[in-house]
Amino acid sequence: MAMRGTLSRADIRAAAAATYHRAEPAAKAKIYAHLGLTPAYHPAQQKVLVASSADQDSMGLRFVSEGGLEPPCPSLGTSTSS
Repeated sequence: MAMRGTLSRADIRAAAAATYHRAEPAAKAKIYAHLGLTPAYHPAQQKVLVASSADQDSMGLRFVSEGGLEPPCPSLGTSTSS
């Protein structure tokens, strides 16, 4: 892993994975809750089902859309009706 300069995606992924695997179950639960995820382990099938319950209203707190759904207004002198 690079110690100076810019970290690559692989470096960041490796650091996050190592940190996650060492984390206590309570810390992992906080991560899941922050992401709006609810994991449920099914031991008979040895599978984990993850449900997403992200609140759509909270999206605007971290993500901003700069564009609208309406088409842009034509500038003066660019009318297509002439």
